[in-house]
Amino acid sequence: MMKAIILGCTHYPYLADDIRKVLQELYNYRRDGEYLYRNLMAANVELVDPSVNVAIELYEWIRGASMLNGGGSVSGHRFFISVPNTDNPSVVVDAAGRFTYEYKYGRRAGEIQEYVKVVPFSRSNISDETLQRLEIFTPYSYKAIINNW
Repeated sequence: MMKAIILGCTHYPYLADDIRKVLQELYNYRRDGEYLYRNLMAANVELVDPSVNVAIELYEWIRGASMLNGGGSVSGHRFFISVPNTDNPSVVVDAAGRFTYEYKYGRRAGEIQEYVKVVPFSRSNISDETLQRLEIFTPYSYKAIINNW
């Protein structure tokens, strides 16, 4: 029986409300009067977000390596983001510049290719949607980033 889902990718926590909604729909889904999924899942599937633990471990590692910015200023710091590598002709993106569903989930296991590239974080390479999510979910980081543009 499914009791928990680990949100194992950086963008999944942004989708937690949608995931909960779909899980509730599945739990209550009936065909011919019978619940199809209730015997396979708990009434309230727990969503486990490991990002807090990852952040704590990263903080401890940075502190232990004497790399902690104790003053809190990000002046002069640079921020980076990974984006689809459109220089790779195998990469397929939609009109908004995002990976298509077919591309994301149609790749073969073990296939090595440079499908993303890391670029300086700037207004020219981030979508309005992502920027809005950053502002809502990480307001302090958002302010630090845009103040450095």
